[in-house]
Amino acid sequence: PALFYSGWVFYRSSYYGLKNGFIGMDLLVAVGSTLTYGYSIYAALTRSGETYFESVSMIITFVLIGKFLEVRARKNAGDSLDKLNHLLPTSVEVCNDDGTMRQVAPEAVQIGDKILVRAGEKIAIDGVLCSANALFDTKAISGESLPLECVEGDSVLSGYVNLNHQIFYTASKAFSQSLMSHIIALVSSSLNHRPYIQNLANSLSQYFSRVILGLALLCFLGWFFIGNVGAEISLMIAISVIIIACPCALALATPIASVVGIGKSYAVNVLFKEARFLESLAKTTIVVFDKTGTLTLGEPKVQKCHLQGKYDESLLLAFVRLSKHPVAEGIAHFLESRLKGTAAITLEHFTQFDAQGISATFVDSNSRTLQLVGGNLNFLHKKGFSVPQIELGGGMVFGFGVQEGDTHTLYEIFELYDEPKPHARALIESLHKRGIESVLLSGDREQSVAEVSAKVGIKAFHSSLSPLQKAQWIESYKQQNPSRTLVMVGDGINDTPALSKSDIAISMGAGSDIAILSSDVIILDDKLTTLHNAFEIAHRTYSTIKQNIALSIGYNALSVPIAMVGLVIPLFAALSMSLSSLIVVLNSMRLRRFDGVK
Repeated sequence: PALFYSGWVFYRSSYYGLKNGFIGMDLLVAVGSTLTYGYSIYAALTRSGETYFESVSMIITFVLIGKFLEVRARKNAGDSLDKLNHLLPTSVEVCNDDGTMRQVAPEAVQIGDKILVRAGEKIAIDGVLCSANALFDTKAISGESLPLECVEGDSVLSGYVNLNHQIFYTASKAFSQSLMSHIIALVSSSLNHRPYIQNLANSLSQYFSRVILGLALLCFLGWFFIGNVGAEISLMIAISVIIIACPCALALATPIASVVGIGKSYAVNVLFKEARFLESLAKTTIVVFDKTGTLTLGEPKVQKCHLQGKYDESLLLAFVRLSKHPVAEGIAHFLESRLKGTAAITLEHFTQFDAQGISATFVDSNSRTLQLVGGNLNFLHKKGFSVPQIELGGGMVFGFGVQEGDTHTLYEIFELYDEPKPHARALIESLHKRGIESVLLSGDREQSVAEVSAKVGIKAFHSSLSPLQKAQWIESYKQQNPSRTLVMVGDGINDTPALSKSDIAISMGAGSDIAILSSDVIILDDKLTTLHNAFEIAHRTYSTIKQNIALSIGYNALSVPIAMVGLVIPLFAALSMSLSSLIVVLNSMRLRRFDGVK
């Protein structure tokens, strides 16, 4: 029963392995235990030597105990991944046209359906809030401990928890396309893509198994014909060599560490799309950063107004509100604080020029058509505006002018300052300590980029670059340095071309679909401490994998020769093999103790 019932898993695995041309650890166990069992029957019937039935039972027992501990460790390591499946409700309440409610599965909800969420329930599908106001717990998405307050018209994301009264929202996406569904799908599939080092370890373990079977045969022939110790001792030595060898530890080295690393990364708000990016990130040699919203807060504030000409501030406010760029939003906040109320102004033909400026058309009460233009000074100059010589500081610059026919009038030049995010300098210093270079690419003018670079500790920077020029810079660098691993960190919106050209693309924040689509690693809470943790987990996981491989190779290099000289019996060989697998598992579990940079 111990061999043919409990040990049936080894025979089955060996059969399918051989059928597919693979020789692994299970074949070694099956061959070793079967040879021991067969010899014991022969010895019992002929009364020609010792029987080893207890060794057969213990071989199977020890190896199954090792497998049980391995499965238990995998389960514990993957608990944080499994919990994701419980983060979304299995049903939602949808409002019918007559005001009644019906309960349906989230997959059945259509875009535009009005959904009821009671206090304490989770948002299942991305949508737009219909209620006047609401308070949400967003820890599942951003890790933020403070509640998020939303008003009617604000976007709400799947995974949010409603903290107060019941609310209504309108579904803006299908269930499968919502943010939390994306995250669950990505985390679940992340371990299906093996790191390069795992493929190498698996190849080594297969060749290793063939070598061990060959050594066992040579041991039997050597001890029997040259050592003259008889068939019993020769066979036991050969069996010990087969049993003590542990390719399973080598095969476990990468996957168990990857499972723990992926699980730990999500616990600290880092989402790796594939496990292989842990290895790639650990091999990083240069990190390229976007500036606004990545290294800085993305909340530039107006500090100076240089021309202070007379113009309709309500018109400018309506103009900049059309853009979602942080500079435009900073000017909008500045104007809102100055204006007590604003009239409704309609603008037409709004156009945004990446990393340059914006324009729109306005027809005034006298039916005059005015072209509103805003942006950096080079953009205004190209549009025909005369830009005066003024002394600018290290802030970002936004000029506003109006074109009427051939007349170009520049009314104002704003200077805005955006502070670096907390931990920005500490992050750059930690990268430099690891020997990783850092470069800053920005569309802002040189003086502004130089000031931010100096504050965070980056020496190499490039200014006045459009999104396409950023991508071209990365492509050119990779052509000149093909052996180096380049990581691009951006906000996942206007940095999409550059992110697509990098070896690893990291997006700060998961609020936009473009961040998920264009990135390999997503920083869920938009914090630089979390980005620091991503690099730290990648390095620790990769180091653990290398330690596991070294432990496995070292164990076999030490134990196999000992078995070959006849110093180990099959019973202790099985125990030793199980212990080696357990050591690899326990070494991988040390990754769970990492709490991250706060």
